[in-house]
Amino acid sequence: MTNEKRREIADAFEKDLDPLSTLEETFIRKELEPFEAALTDLIDYETTPQGTINNYTVPIKQWKSFMDRYDRHPACPAEHHVGAFITYLRQERENSDSTIKPKIRHLDSVFKHWQSDPAFPHDDAFNPFSKELQRGHLSPEEANEPPRISVPELREKLQDVNHWRDQCIIVMQLKLGLRASELCNIKLSEINLRHQELTDHYDEMGTHRRVRDRPNCVYIPPDRDLNKSNVPRVLPLDDEMRLLLIEYLLVRPDNGKSWLFLSPTRHNQMNNSKINEIWKDYFHPEYKMDPDDPYRSLTSHFGRHRFSTHFRNERQWPEEKVQYMTGHKGSYDSDQHDSLATYVHTYYEDIKDRYLDEIYKFGLGI
Repeated sequence: MTNEKRREIADAFEKDLDPLSTLEETFIRKELEPFEAALTDLIDYETTPQGTINNYTVPIKQWKSFMDRYDRHPACPAEHHVGAFITYLRQERENSDSTIKPKIRHLDSVFKHWQSDPAFPHDDAFNPFSKELQRGHLSPEEANEPPRISVPELREKLQDVNHWRDQCIIVMQLKLGLRASELCNIKLSEINLRHQELTDHYDEMGTHRRVRDRPNCVYIPPDRDLNKSNVPRVLPLDDEMRLLLIEYLLVRPDNGKSWLFLSPTRHNQMNNSKINEIWKDYFHPEYKMDPDDPYRSLTSHFGRHRFSTHFRNERQWPEEKVQYMTGHKGSYDSDQHDSLATYVHTYYEDIKDRYLDEIYKFGLGI
């Protein structure tokens, strides 16, 4: 049913399509804690495994933080808030549908608890979490692969990207397999480019201990907000990537911020949403898919997918080396490596030369 038709029916019967909006003033004024109240009934903290507790507390924390963006009490959502939350989990937190669905189910359990308890004002007529689950948009069939784009096709598309920052971002994800969050979290100190003009201009460039003795490389830290990997990695920069970074850094806004990539308006740290917008600007509508297409629409995650496909399937790299480059914790074995420092050193030296020989080229910056 279209939104227009739903509103027509609601108006005819004097129904409110956002029925919880009238409740939030009381929740705020009385400083009520509905989530905590529900969890005390849903969870026995003394006997419940911590993993099960986290299944509730993690999505609740993410939901509360998300609703702060709308200045809306998290116990009083409209339907569109839940849909927007799913988009946020997909695009900014880079969750797969198989990860998102349990989060919505646990939030739905909390909401149903409110509906079943007469102390709460939530009645049975409206549950936006249940409605989203009923739509089936989070079923496994929806988690299709992104479209298949060859290197020559990518080369042609990238020739049309005429902004240094945008070109640098897209190519860096393609060449290094980075998540959008990992790209946003790189600091100038964590990238070592041998270029005298840049090192004279950016005092902190390449000073991090993981890169300072390794020319033309970048460190991907594991301990930043939204970075999913639990292990660090250092990755080499080929000539093409290095030249694109040099061109970008020569025109980058100089405001003293430590982040490699800055937002276009306020020149603060770039966020995941902006990274995704950049990809869409250049790859949509051509790679924006309809619901019945066999592939999902192209987003910033495509760079990581293309990178893994290239080295795992097309170049037949050993799995543990692909895992190192993509930051999967399966590549780190504490029995084989005395410390993370030796782990990084071992794998970086193992992959560097072959990576530089086999990473795809786009004919940019040279």
